[in-house]
Amino acid sequence: MCRWAKGFIVPIAQNEVKRIVSGQSVTDISSAVKELVDNALDSGAKSINIRLFNQGLDVIEVSDDGSGVPSHSRPLMAMKHATSKIRSFNDLYENNFIPDQNSTPRQNLGFRGEALFCLANTGVMDI
Repeated sequence: MCRWAKGFIVPIAQNEVKRIVSGQSVTDISSAVKELVDNALDSGAKSINIRLFNQGLDVIEVSDDGSGVPSHSRPLMAMKHATSKIRSFNDLYENNFIPDQNSTPRQNLGFRGEALFCLANTGVMDI
């Protein structure tokens, strides 16, 4: 029987699932750059540098002078369902502010999904 025959259901391989789901948040080079720039702005960056190699097909590099991610959180940066912005469903509607490096609340750009997780699953990421 052909595996593509009508009614023949098979599980999709995990690496393919990650790539398919990742396309829901990051759809092209411009959306990848936007997500990375939004993260930089949320970190309080005043200066953001963007470099594209081969028009972003080979490398997208975003660097900034923001507050960064604490070293203990770095292993979780591209993990599915891990974020510094929300802790519960209600936070999607109530949490518009995040503390800056001085613990002073400032407005953020909102919870936009799991961009770093998506980027990590569509290519090679170096942080």
